[in-house]
Amino acid sequence: FNPTERSIIKSDIYCEDYTKLKVSLVLIENGQKYEYSTFIELKGSKVWQKIQIDLAGLKDENRIGIKNYENIVALKFEASSRFAVNNILLI
Repeated sequence: FNPTERSIIKSDIYCEDYTKLKVSLVLIENGQKYEYSTFIELKGSKVWQKIQIDLAGLKDENRIGIKNYENIVALKFEASSRFAVNNILLI
């Protein structure tokens, strides 16, 4: 499967406290690492929350989107609060 700009990431996230979740794709091109990210606000609750991210919405620090989806090497989740991730799908 080769993702495109029309692809999406779906997942379930569990967090008990309000947090801003940073979701990133890491790419390696010409020996350099690039990171394309988006932020999702999660309300604090004791239930799994569904998220959906359009790959076209992921941007680098200069607000530029991904041009080549073939060089994706990692998917990264970061937040200031504790959280759990389940059922990660790339469609």
